[in-house]
Amino acid sequence: MRVARTSFVLAKLVGFVHLLFIIYFILGWALPKATLPWHLLAIVAVIGHWKCNNDQCLLTQWQMRLEGKSITPDDEGQFVKSLFRKIGRSPSRGQLMLVIYGLLVGSGLISAGRLLLS
Repeated sequence: MRVARTSFVLAKLVGFVHLLFIIYFILGWALPKATLPWHLLAIVAVIGHWKCNNDQCLLTQWQMRLEGKSITPDDEGQFVKSLFRKIGRSPSRGQLMLVIYGLLVGSGLISAGRLLLS
């Protein structure tokens, strides 16, 4: 019972950290200009990580393992998909990828623009 409770707590912690990362990736362009190069680097790093990890996020994999769920190659975007489910939406895989990459690239473009215009 203790292992199950510990795994549950750790899964929630990983989910919270994951959410903080998402907030940073989406809103990092609004931080002080000195942080913008780090924001751009983080976006490139996470996209590179996904491409090197079968289009899956390590945090999603950890959270699902801690919850006792298996993850398959078709499970990309599971964390973001769960956020959509909380607001009563169920996007298709294509819509999900468009939202995920669109937000990342859009946020990165705003950061790059702020850097170039400063």
